[in-house]
Amino acid sequence: MNFKTILILFSLCSFKGSILFSQSTSPVDYMNRLFTPFSDLDSKKWQYVKSMTRGKSAKKVEAKRKALIEEYAKVRTQLGKVRTYKKDSLLRPAVMEYLKLTQQVLREDYGEIVDLEKIAEESFDGMEAYLLAQERANAKLNQTAINVNQARDEYGALNDVVIQEGSASKLNQKIEKGAKALSYYNQNYLIFFKAFHQERYVFDAISRGDISSLEQSSNSLLSISEEGLEKLKSAENYNGDASLKIATKNVLNFMKAQAENEYPQLTEFLFMQDEVASAGKKLESKKQKDRTKKEIDSYNNLLKKYNAGIKDFNKKLEDLNKNRNNAMKAYEEAIQAFFEKHS
Repeated sequence: MNFKTILILFSLCSFKGSILFSQSTSPVDYMNRLFTPFSDLDSKKWQYVKSMTRGKSAKKVEAKRKALIEEYAKVRTQLGKVRTYKKDSLLRPAVMEYLKLTQQVLREDYGEIVDLEKIAEESFDGMEAYLLAQERANAKLNQTAINVNQARDEYGALNDVVIQEGSASKLNQKIEKGAKALSYYNQNYLIFFKAFHQERYVFDAISRGDISSLEQSSNSLLSISEEGLEKLKSAENYNGDASLKIATKNVLNFMKAQAENEYPQLTEFLFMQDEVASAGKKLESKKQKDRTKKEIDSYNNLLKKYNAGIKDFNKKLEDLNKNRNNAMKAYEEAIQAFFEKHS
């Protein structure tokens, strides 16, 4: 499920440091000891969250989440032993709180996301809840990053330290860029998912030969597809790029066309199938001597028509699946291209 938000981090400085637990010799040395142990860890955290938004499910990268939780716990223990520099009551408490809350969000919030993923595909409400949980987790991680960066800047100003942004700053810019792209994608995805989810009921009705359910579900798919297309009319392009909106529009138009033109033809065949079954039961309920030639001929003609229609029905299903696979492939390729361009 390529469903999923990107972690936003604000600029955490990256230093190259010395021995952790001896007395710091300067504010820079002290900041170095506090930030170096988790600068690489934050990059791993970004990769974890990113992987969930690029087609990998939370379940598939669960081992990474658990490893990150353990690593943050180790870093917390490690930094808890760092000796403060000149009675620091600002920076280390902020760093320790950042690590604590990050570990907590990974354990609790992303643990909830793993659980929600199991039901996200089952309903539109489930998918909304799944995305909302990701947004909440993202917001919490963002706030912890804001807090520790504010403390870093304040500490630097108090101690006349000029902080130069390096690779961490570039990574943060990339993360923020990706986050904005994903937010836009999520809006489009929910429009698509509502129709995609309804389409499943159509397939289920076809597989069961349920005429009433097929008519109802295909009519609902038509309505939902039209509703989605209407929403896309007022949707903005992303930084002038309309590719994702067009891709969503194309796949919805495909579903709409299927509901208008293809599924009614399948319904007609299923009607004939029921008619054959009903006529056969009626004929069998009569004794052979009581069956008229007209009834027998009528049944045989209907059966002949039905048998000839089986081939057309199966061919139509084959074409439907092929065309749908092509439509979905084009949609997925457009998503991949969108993220490659904007994140």
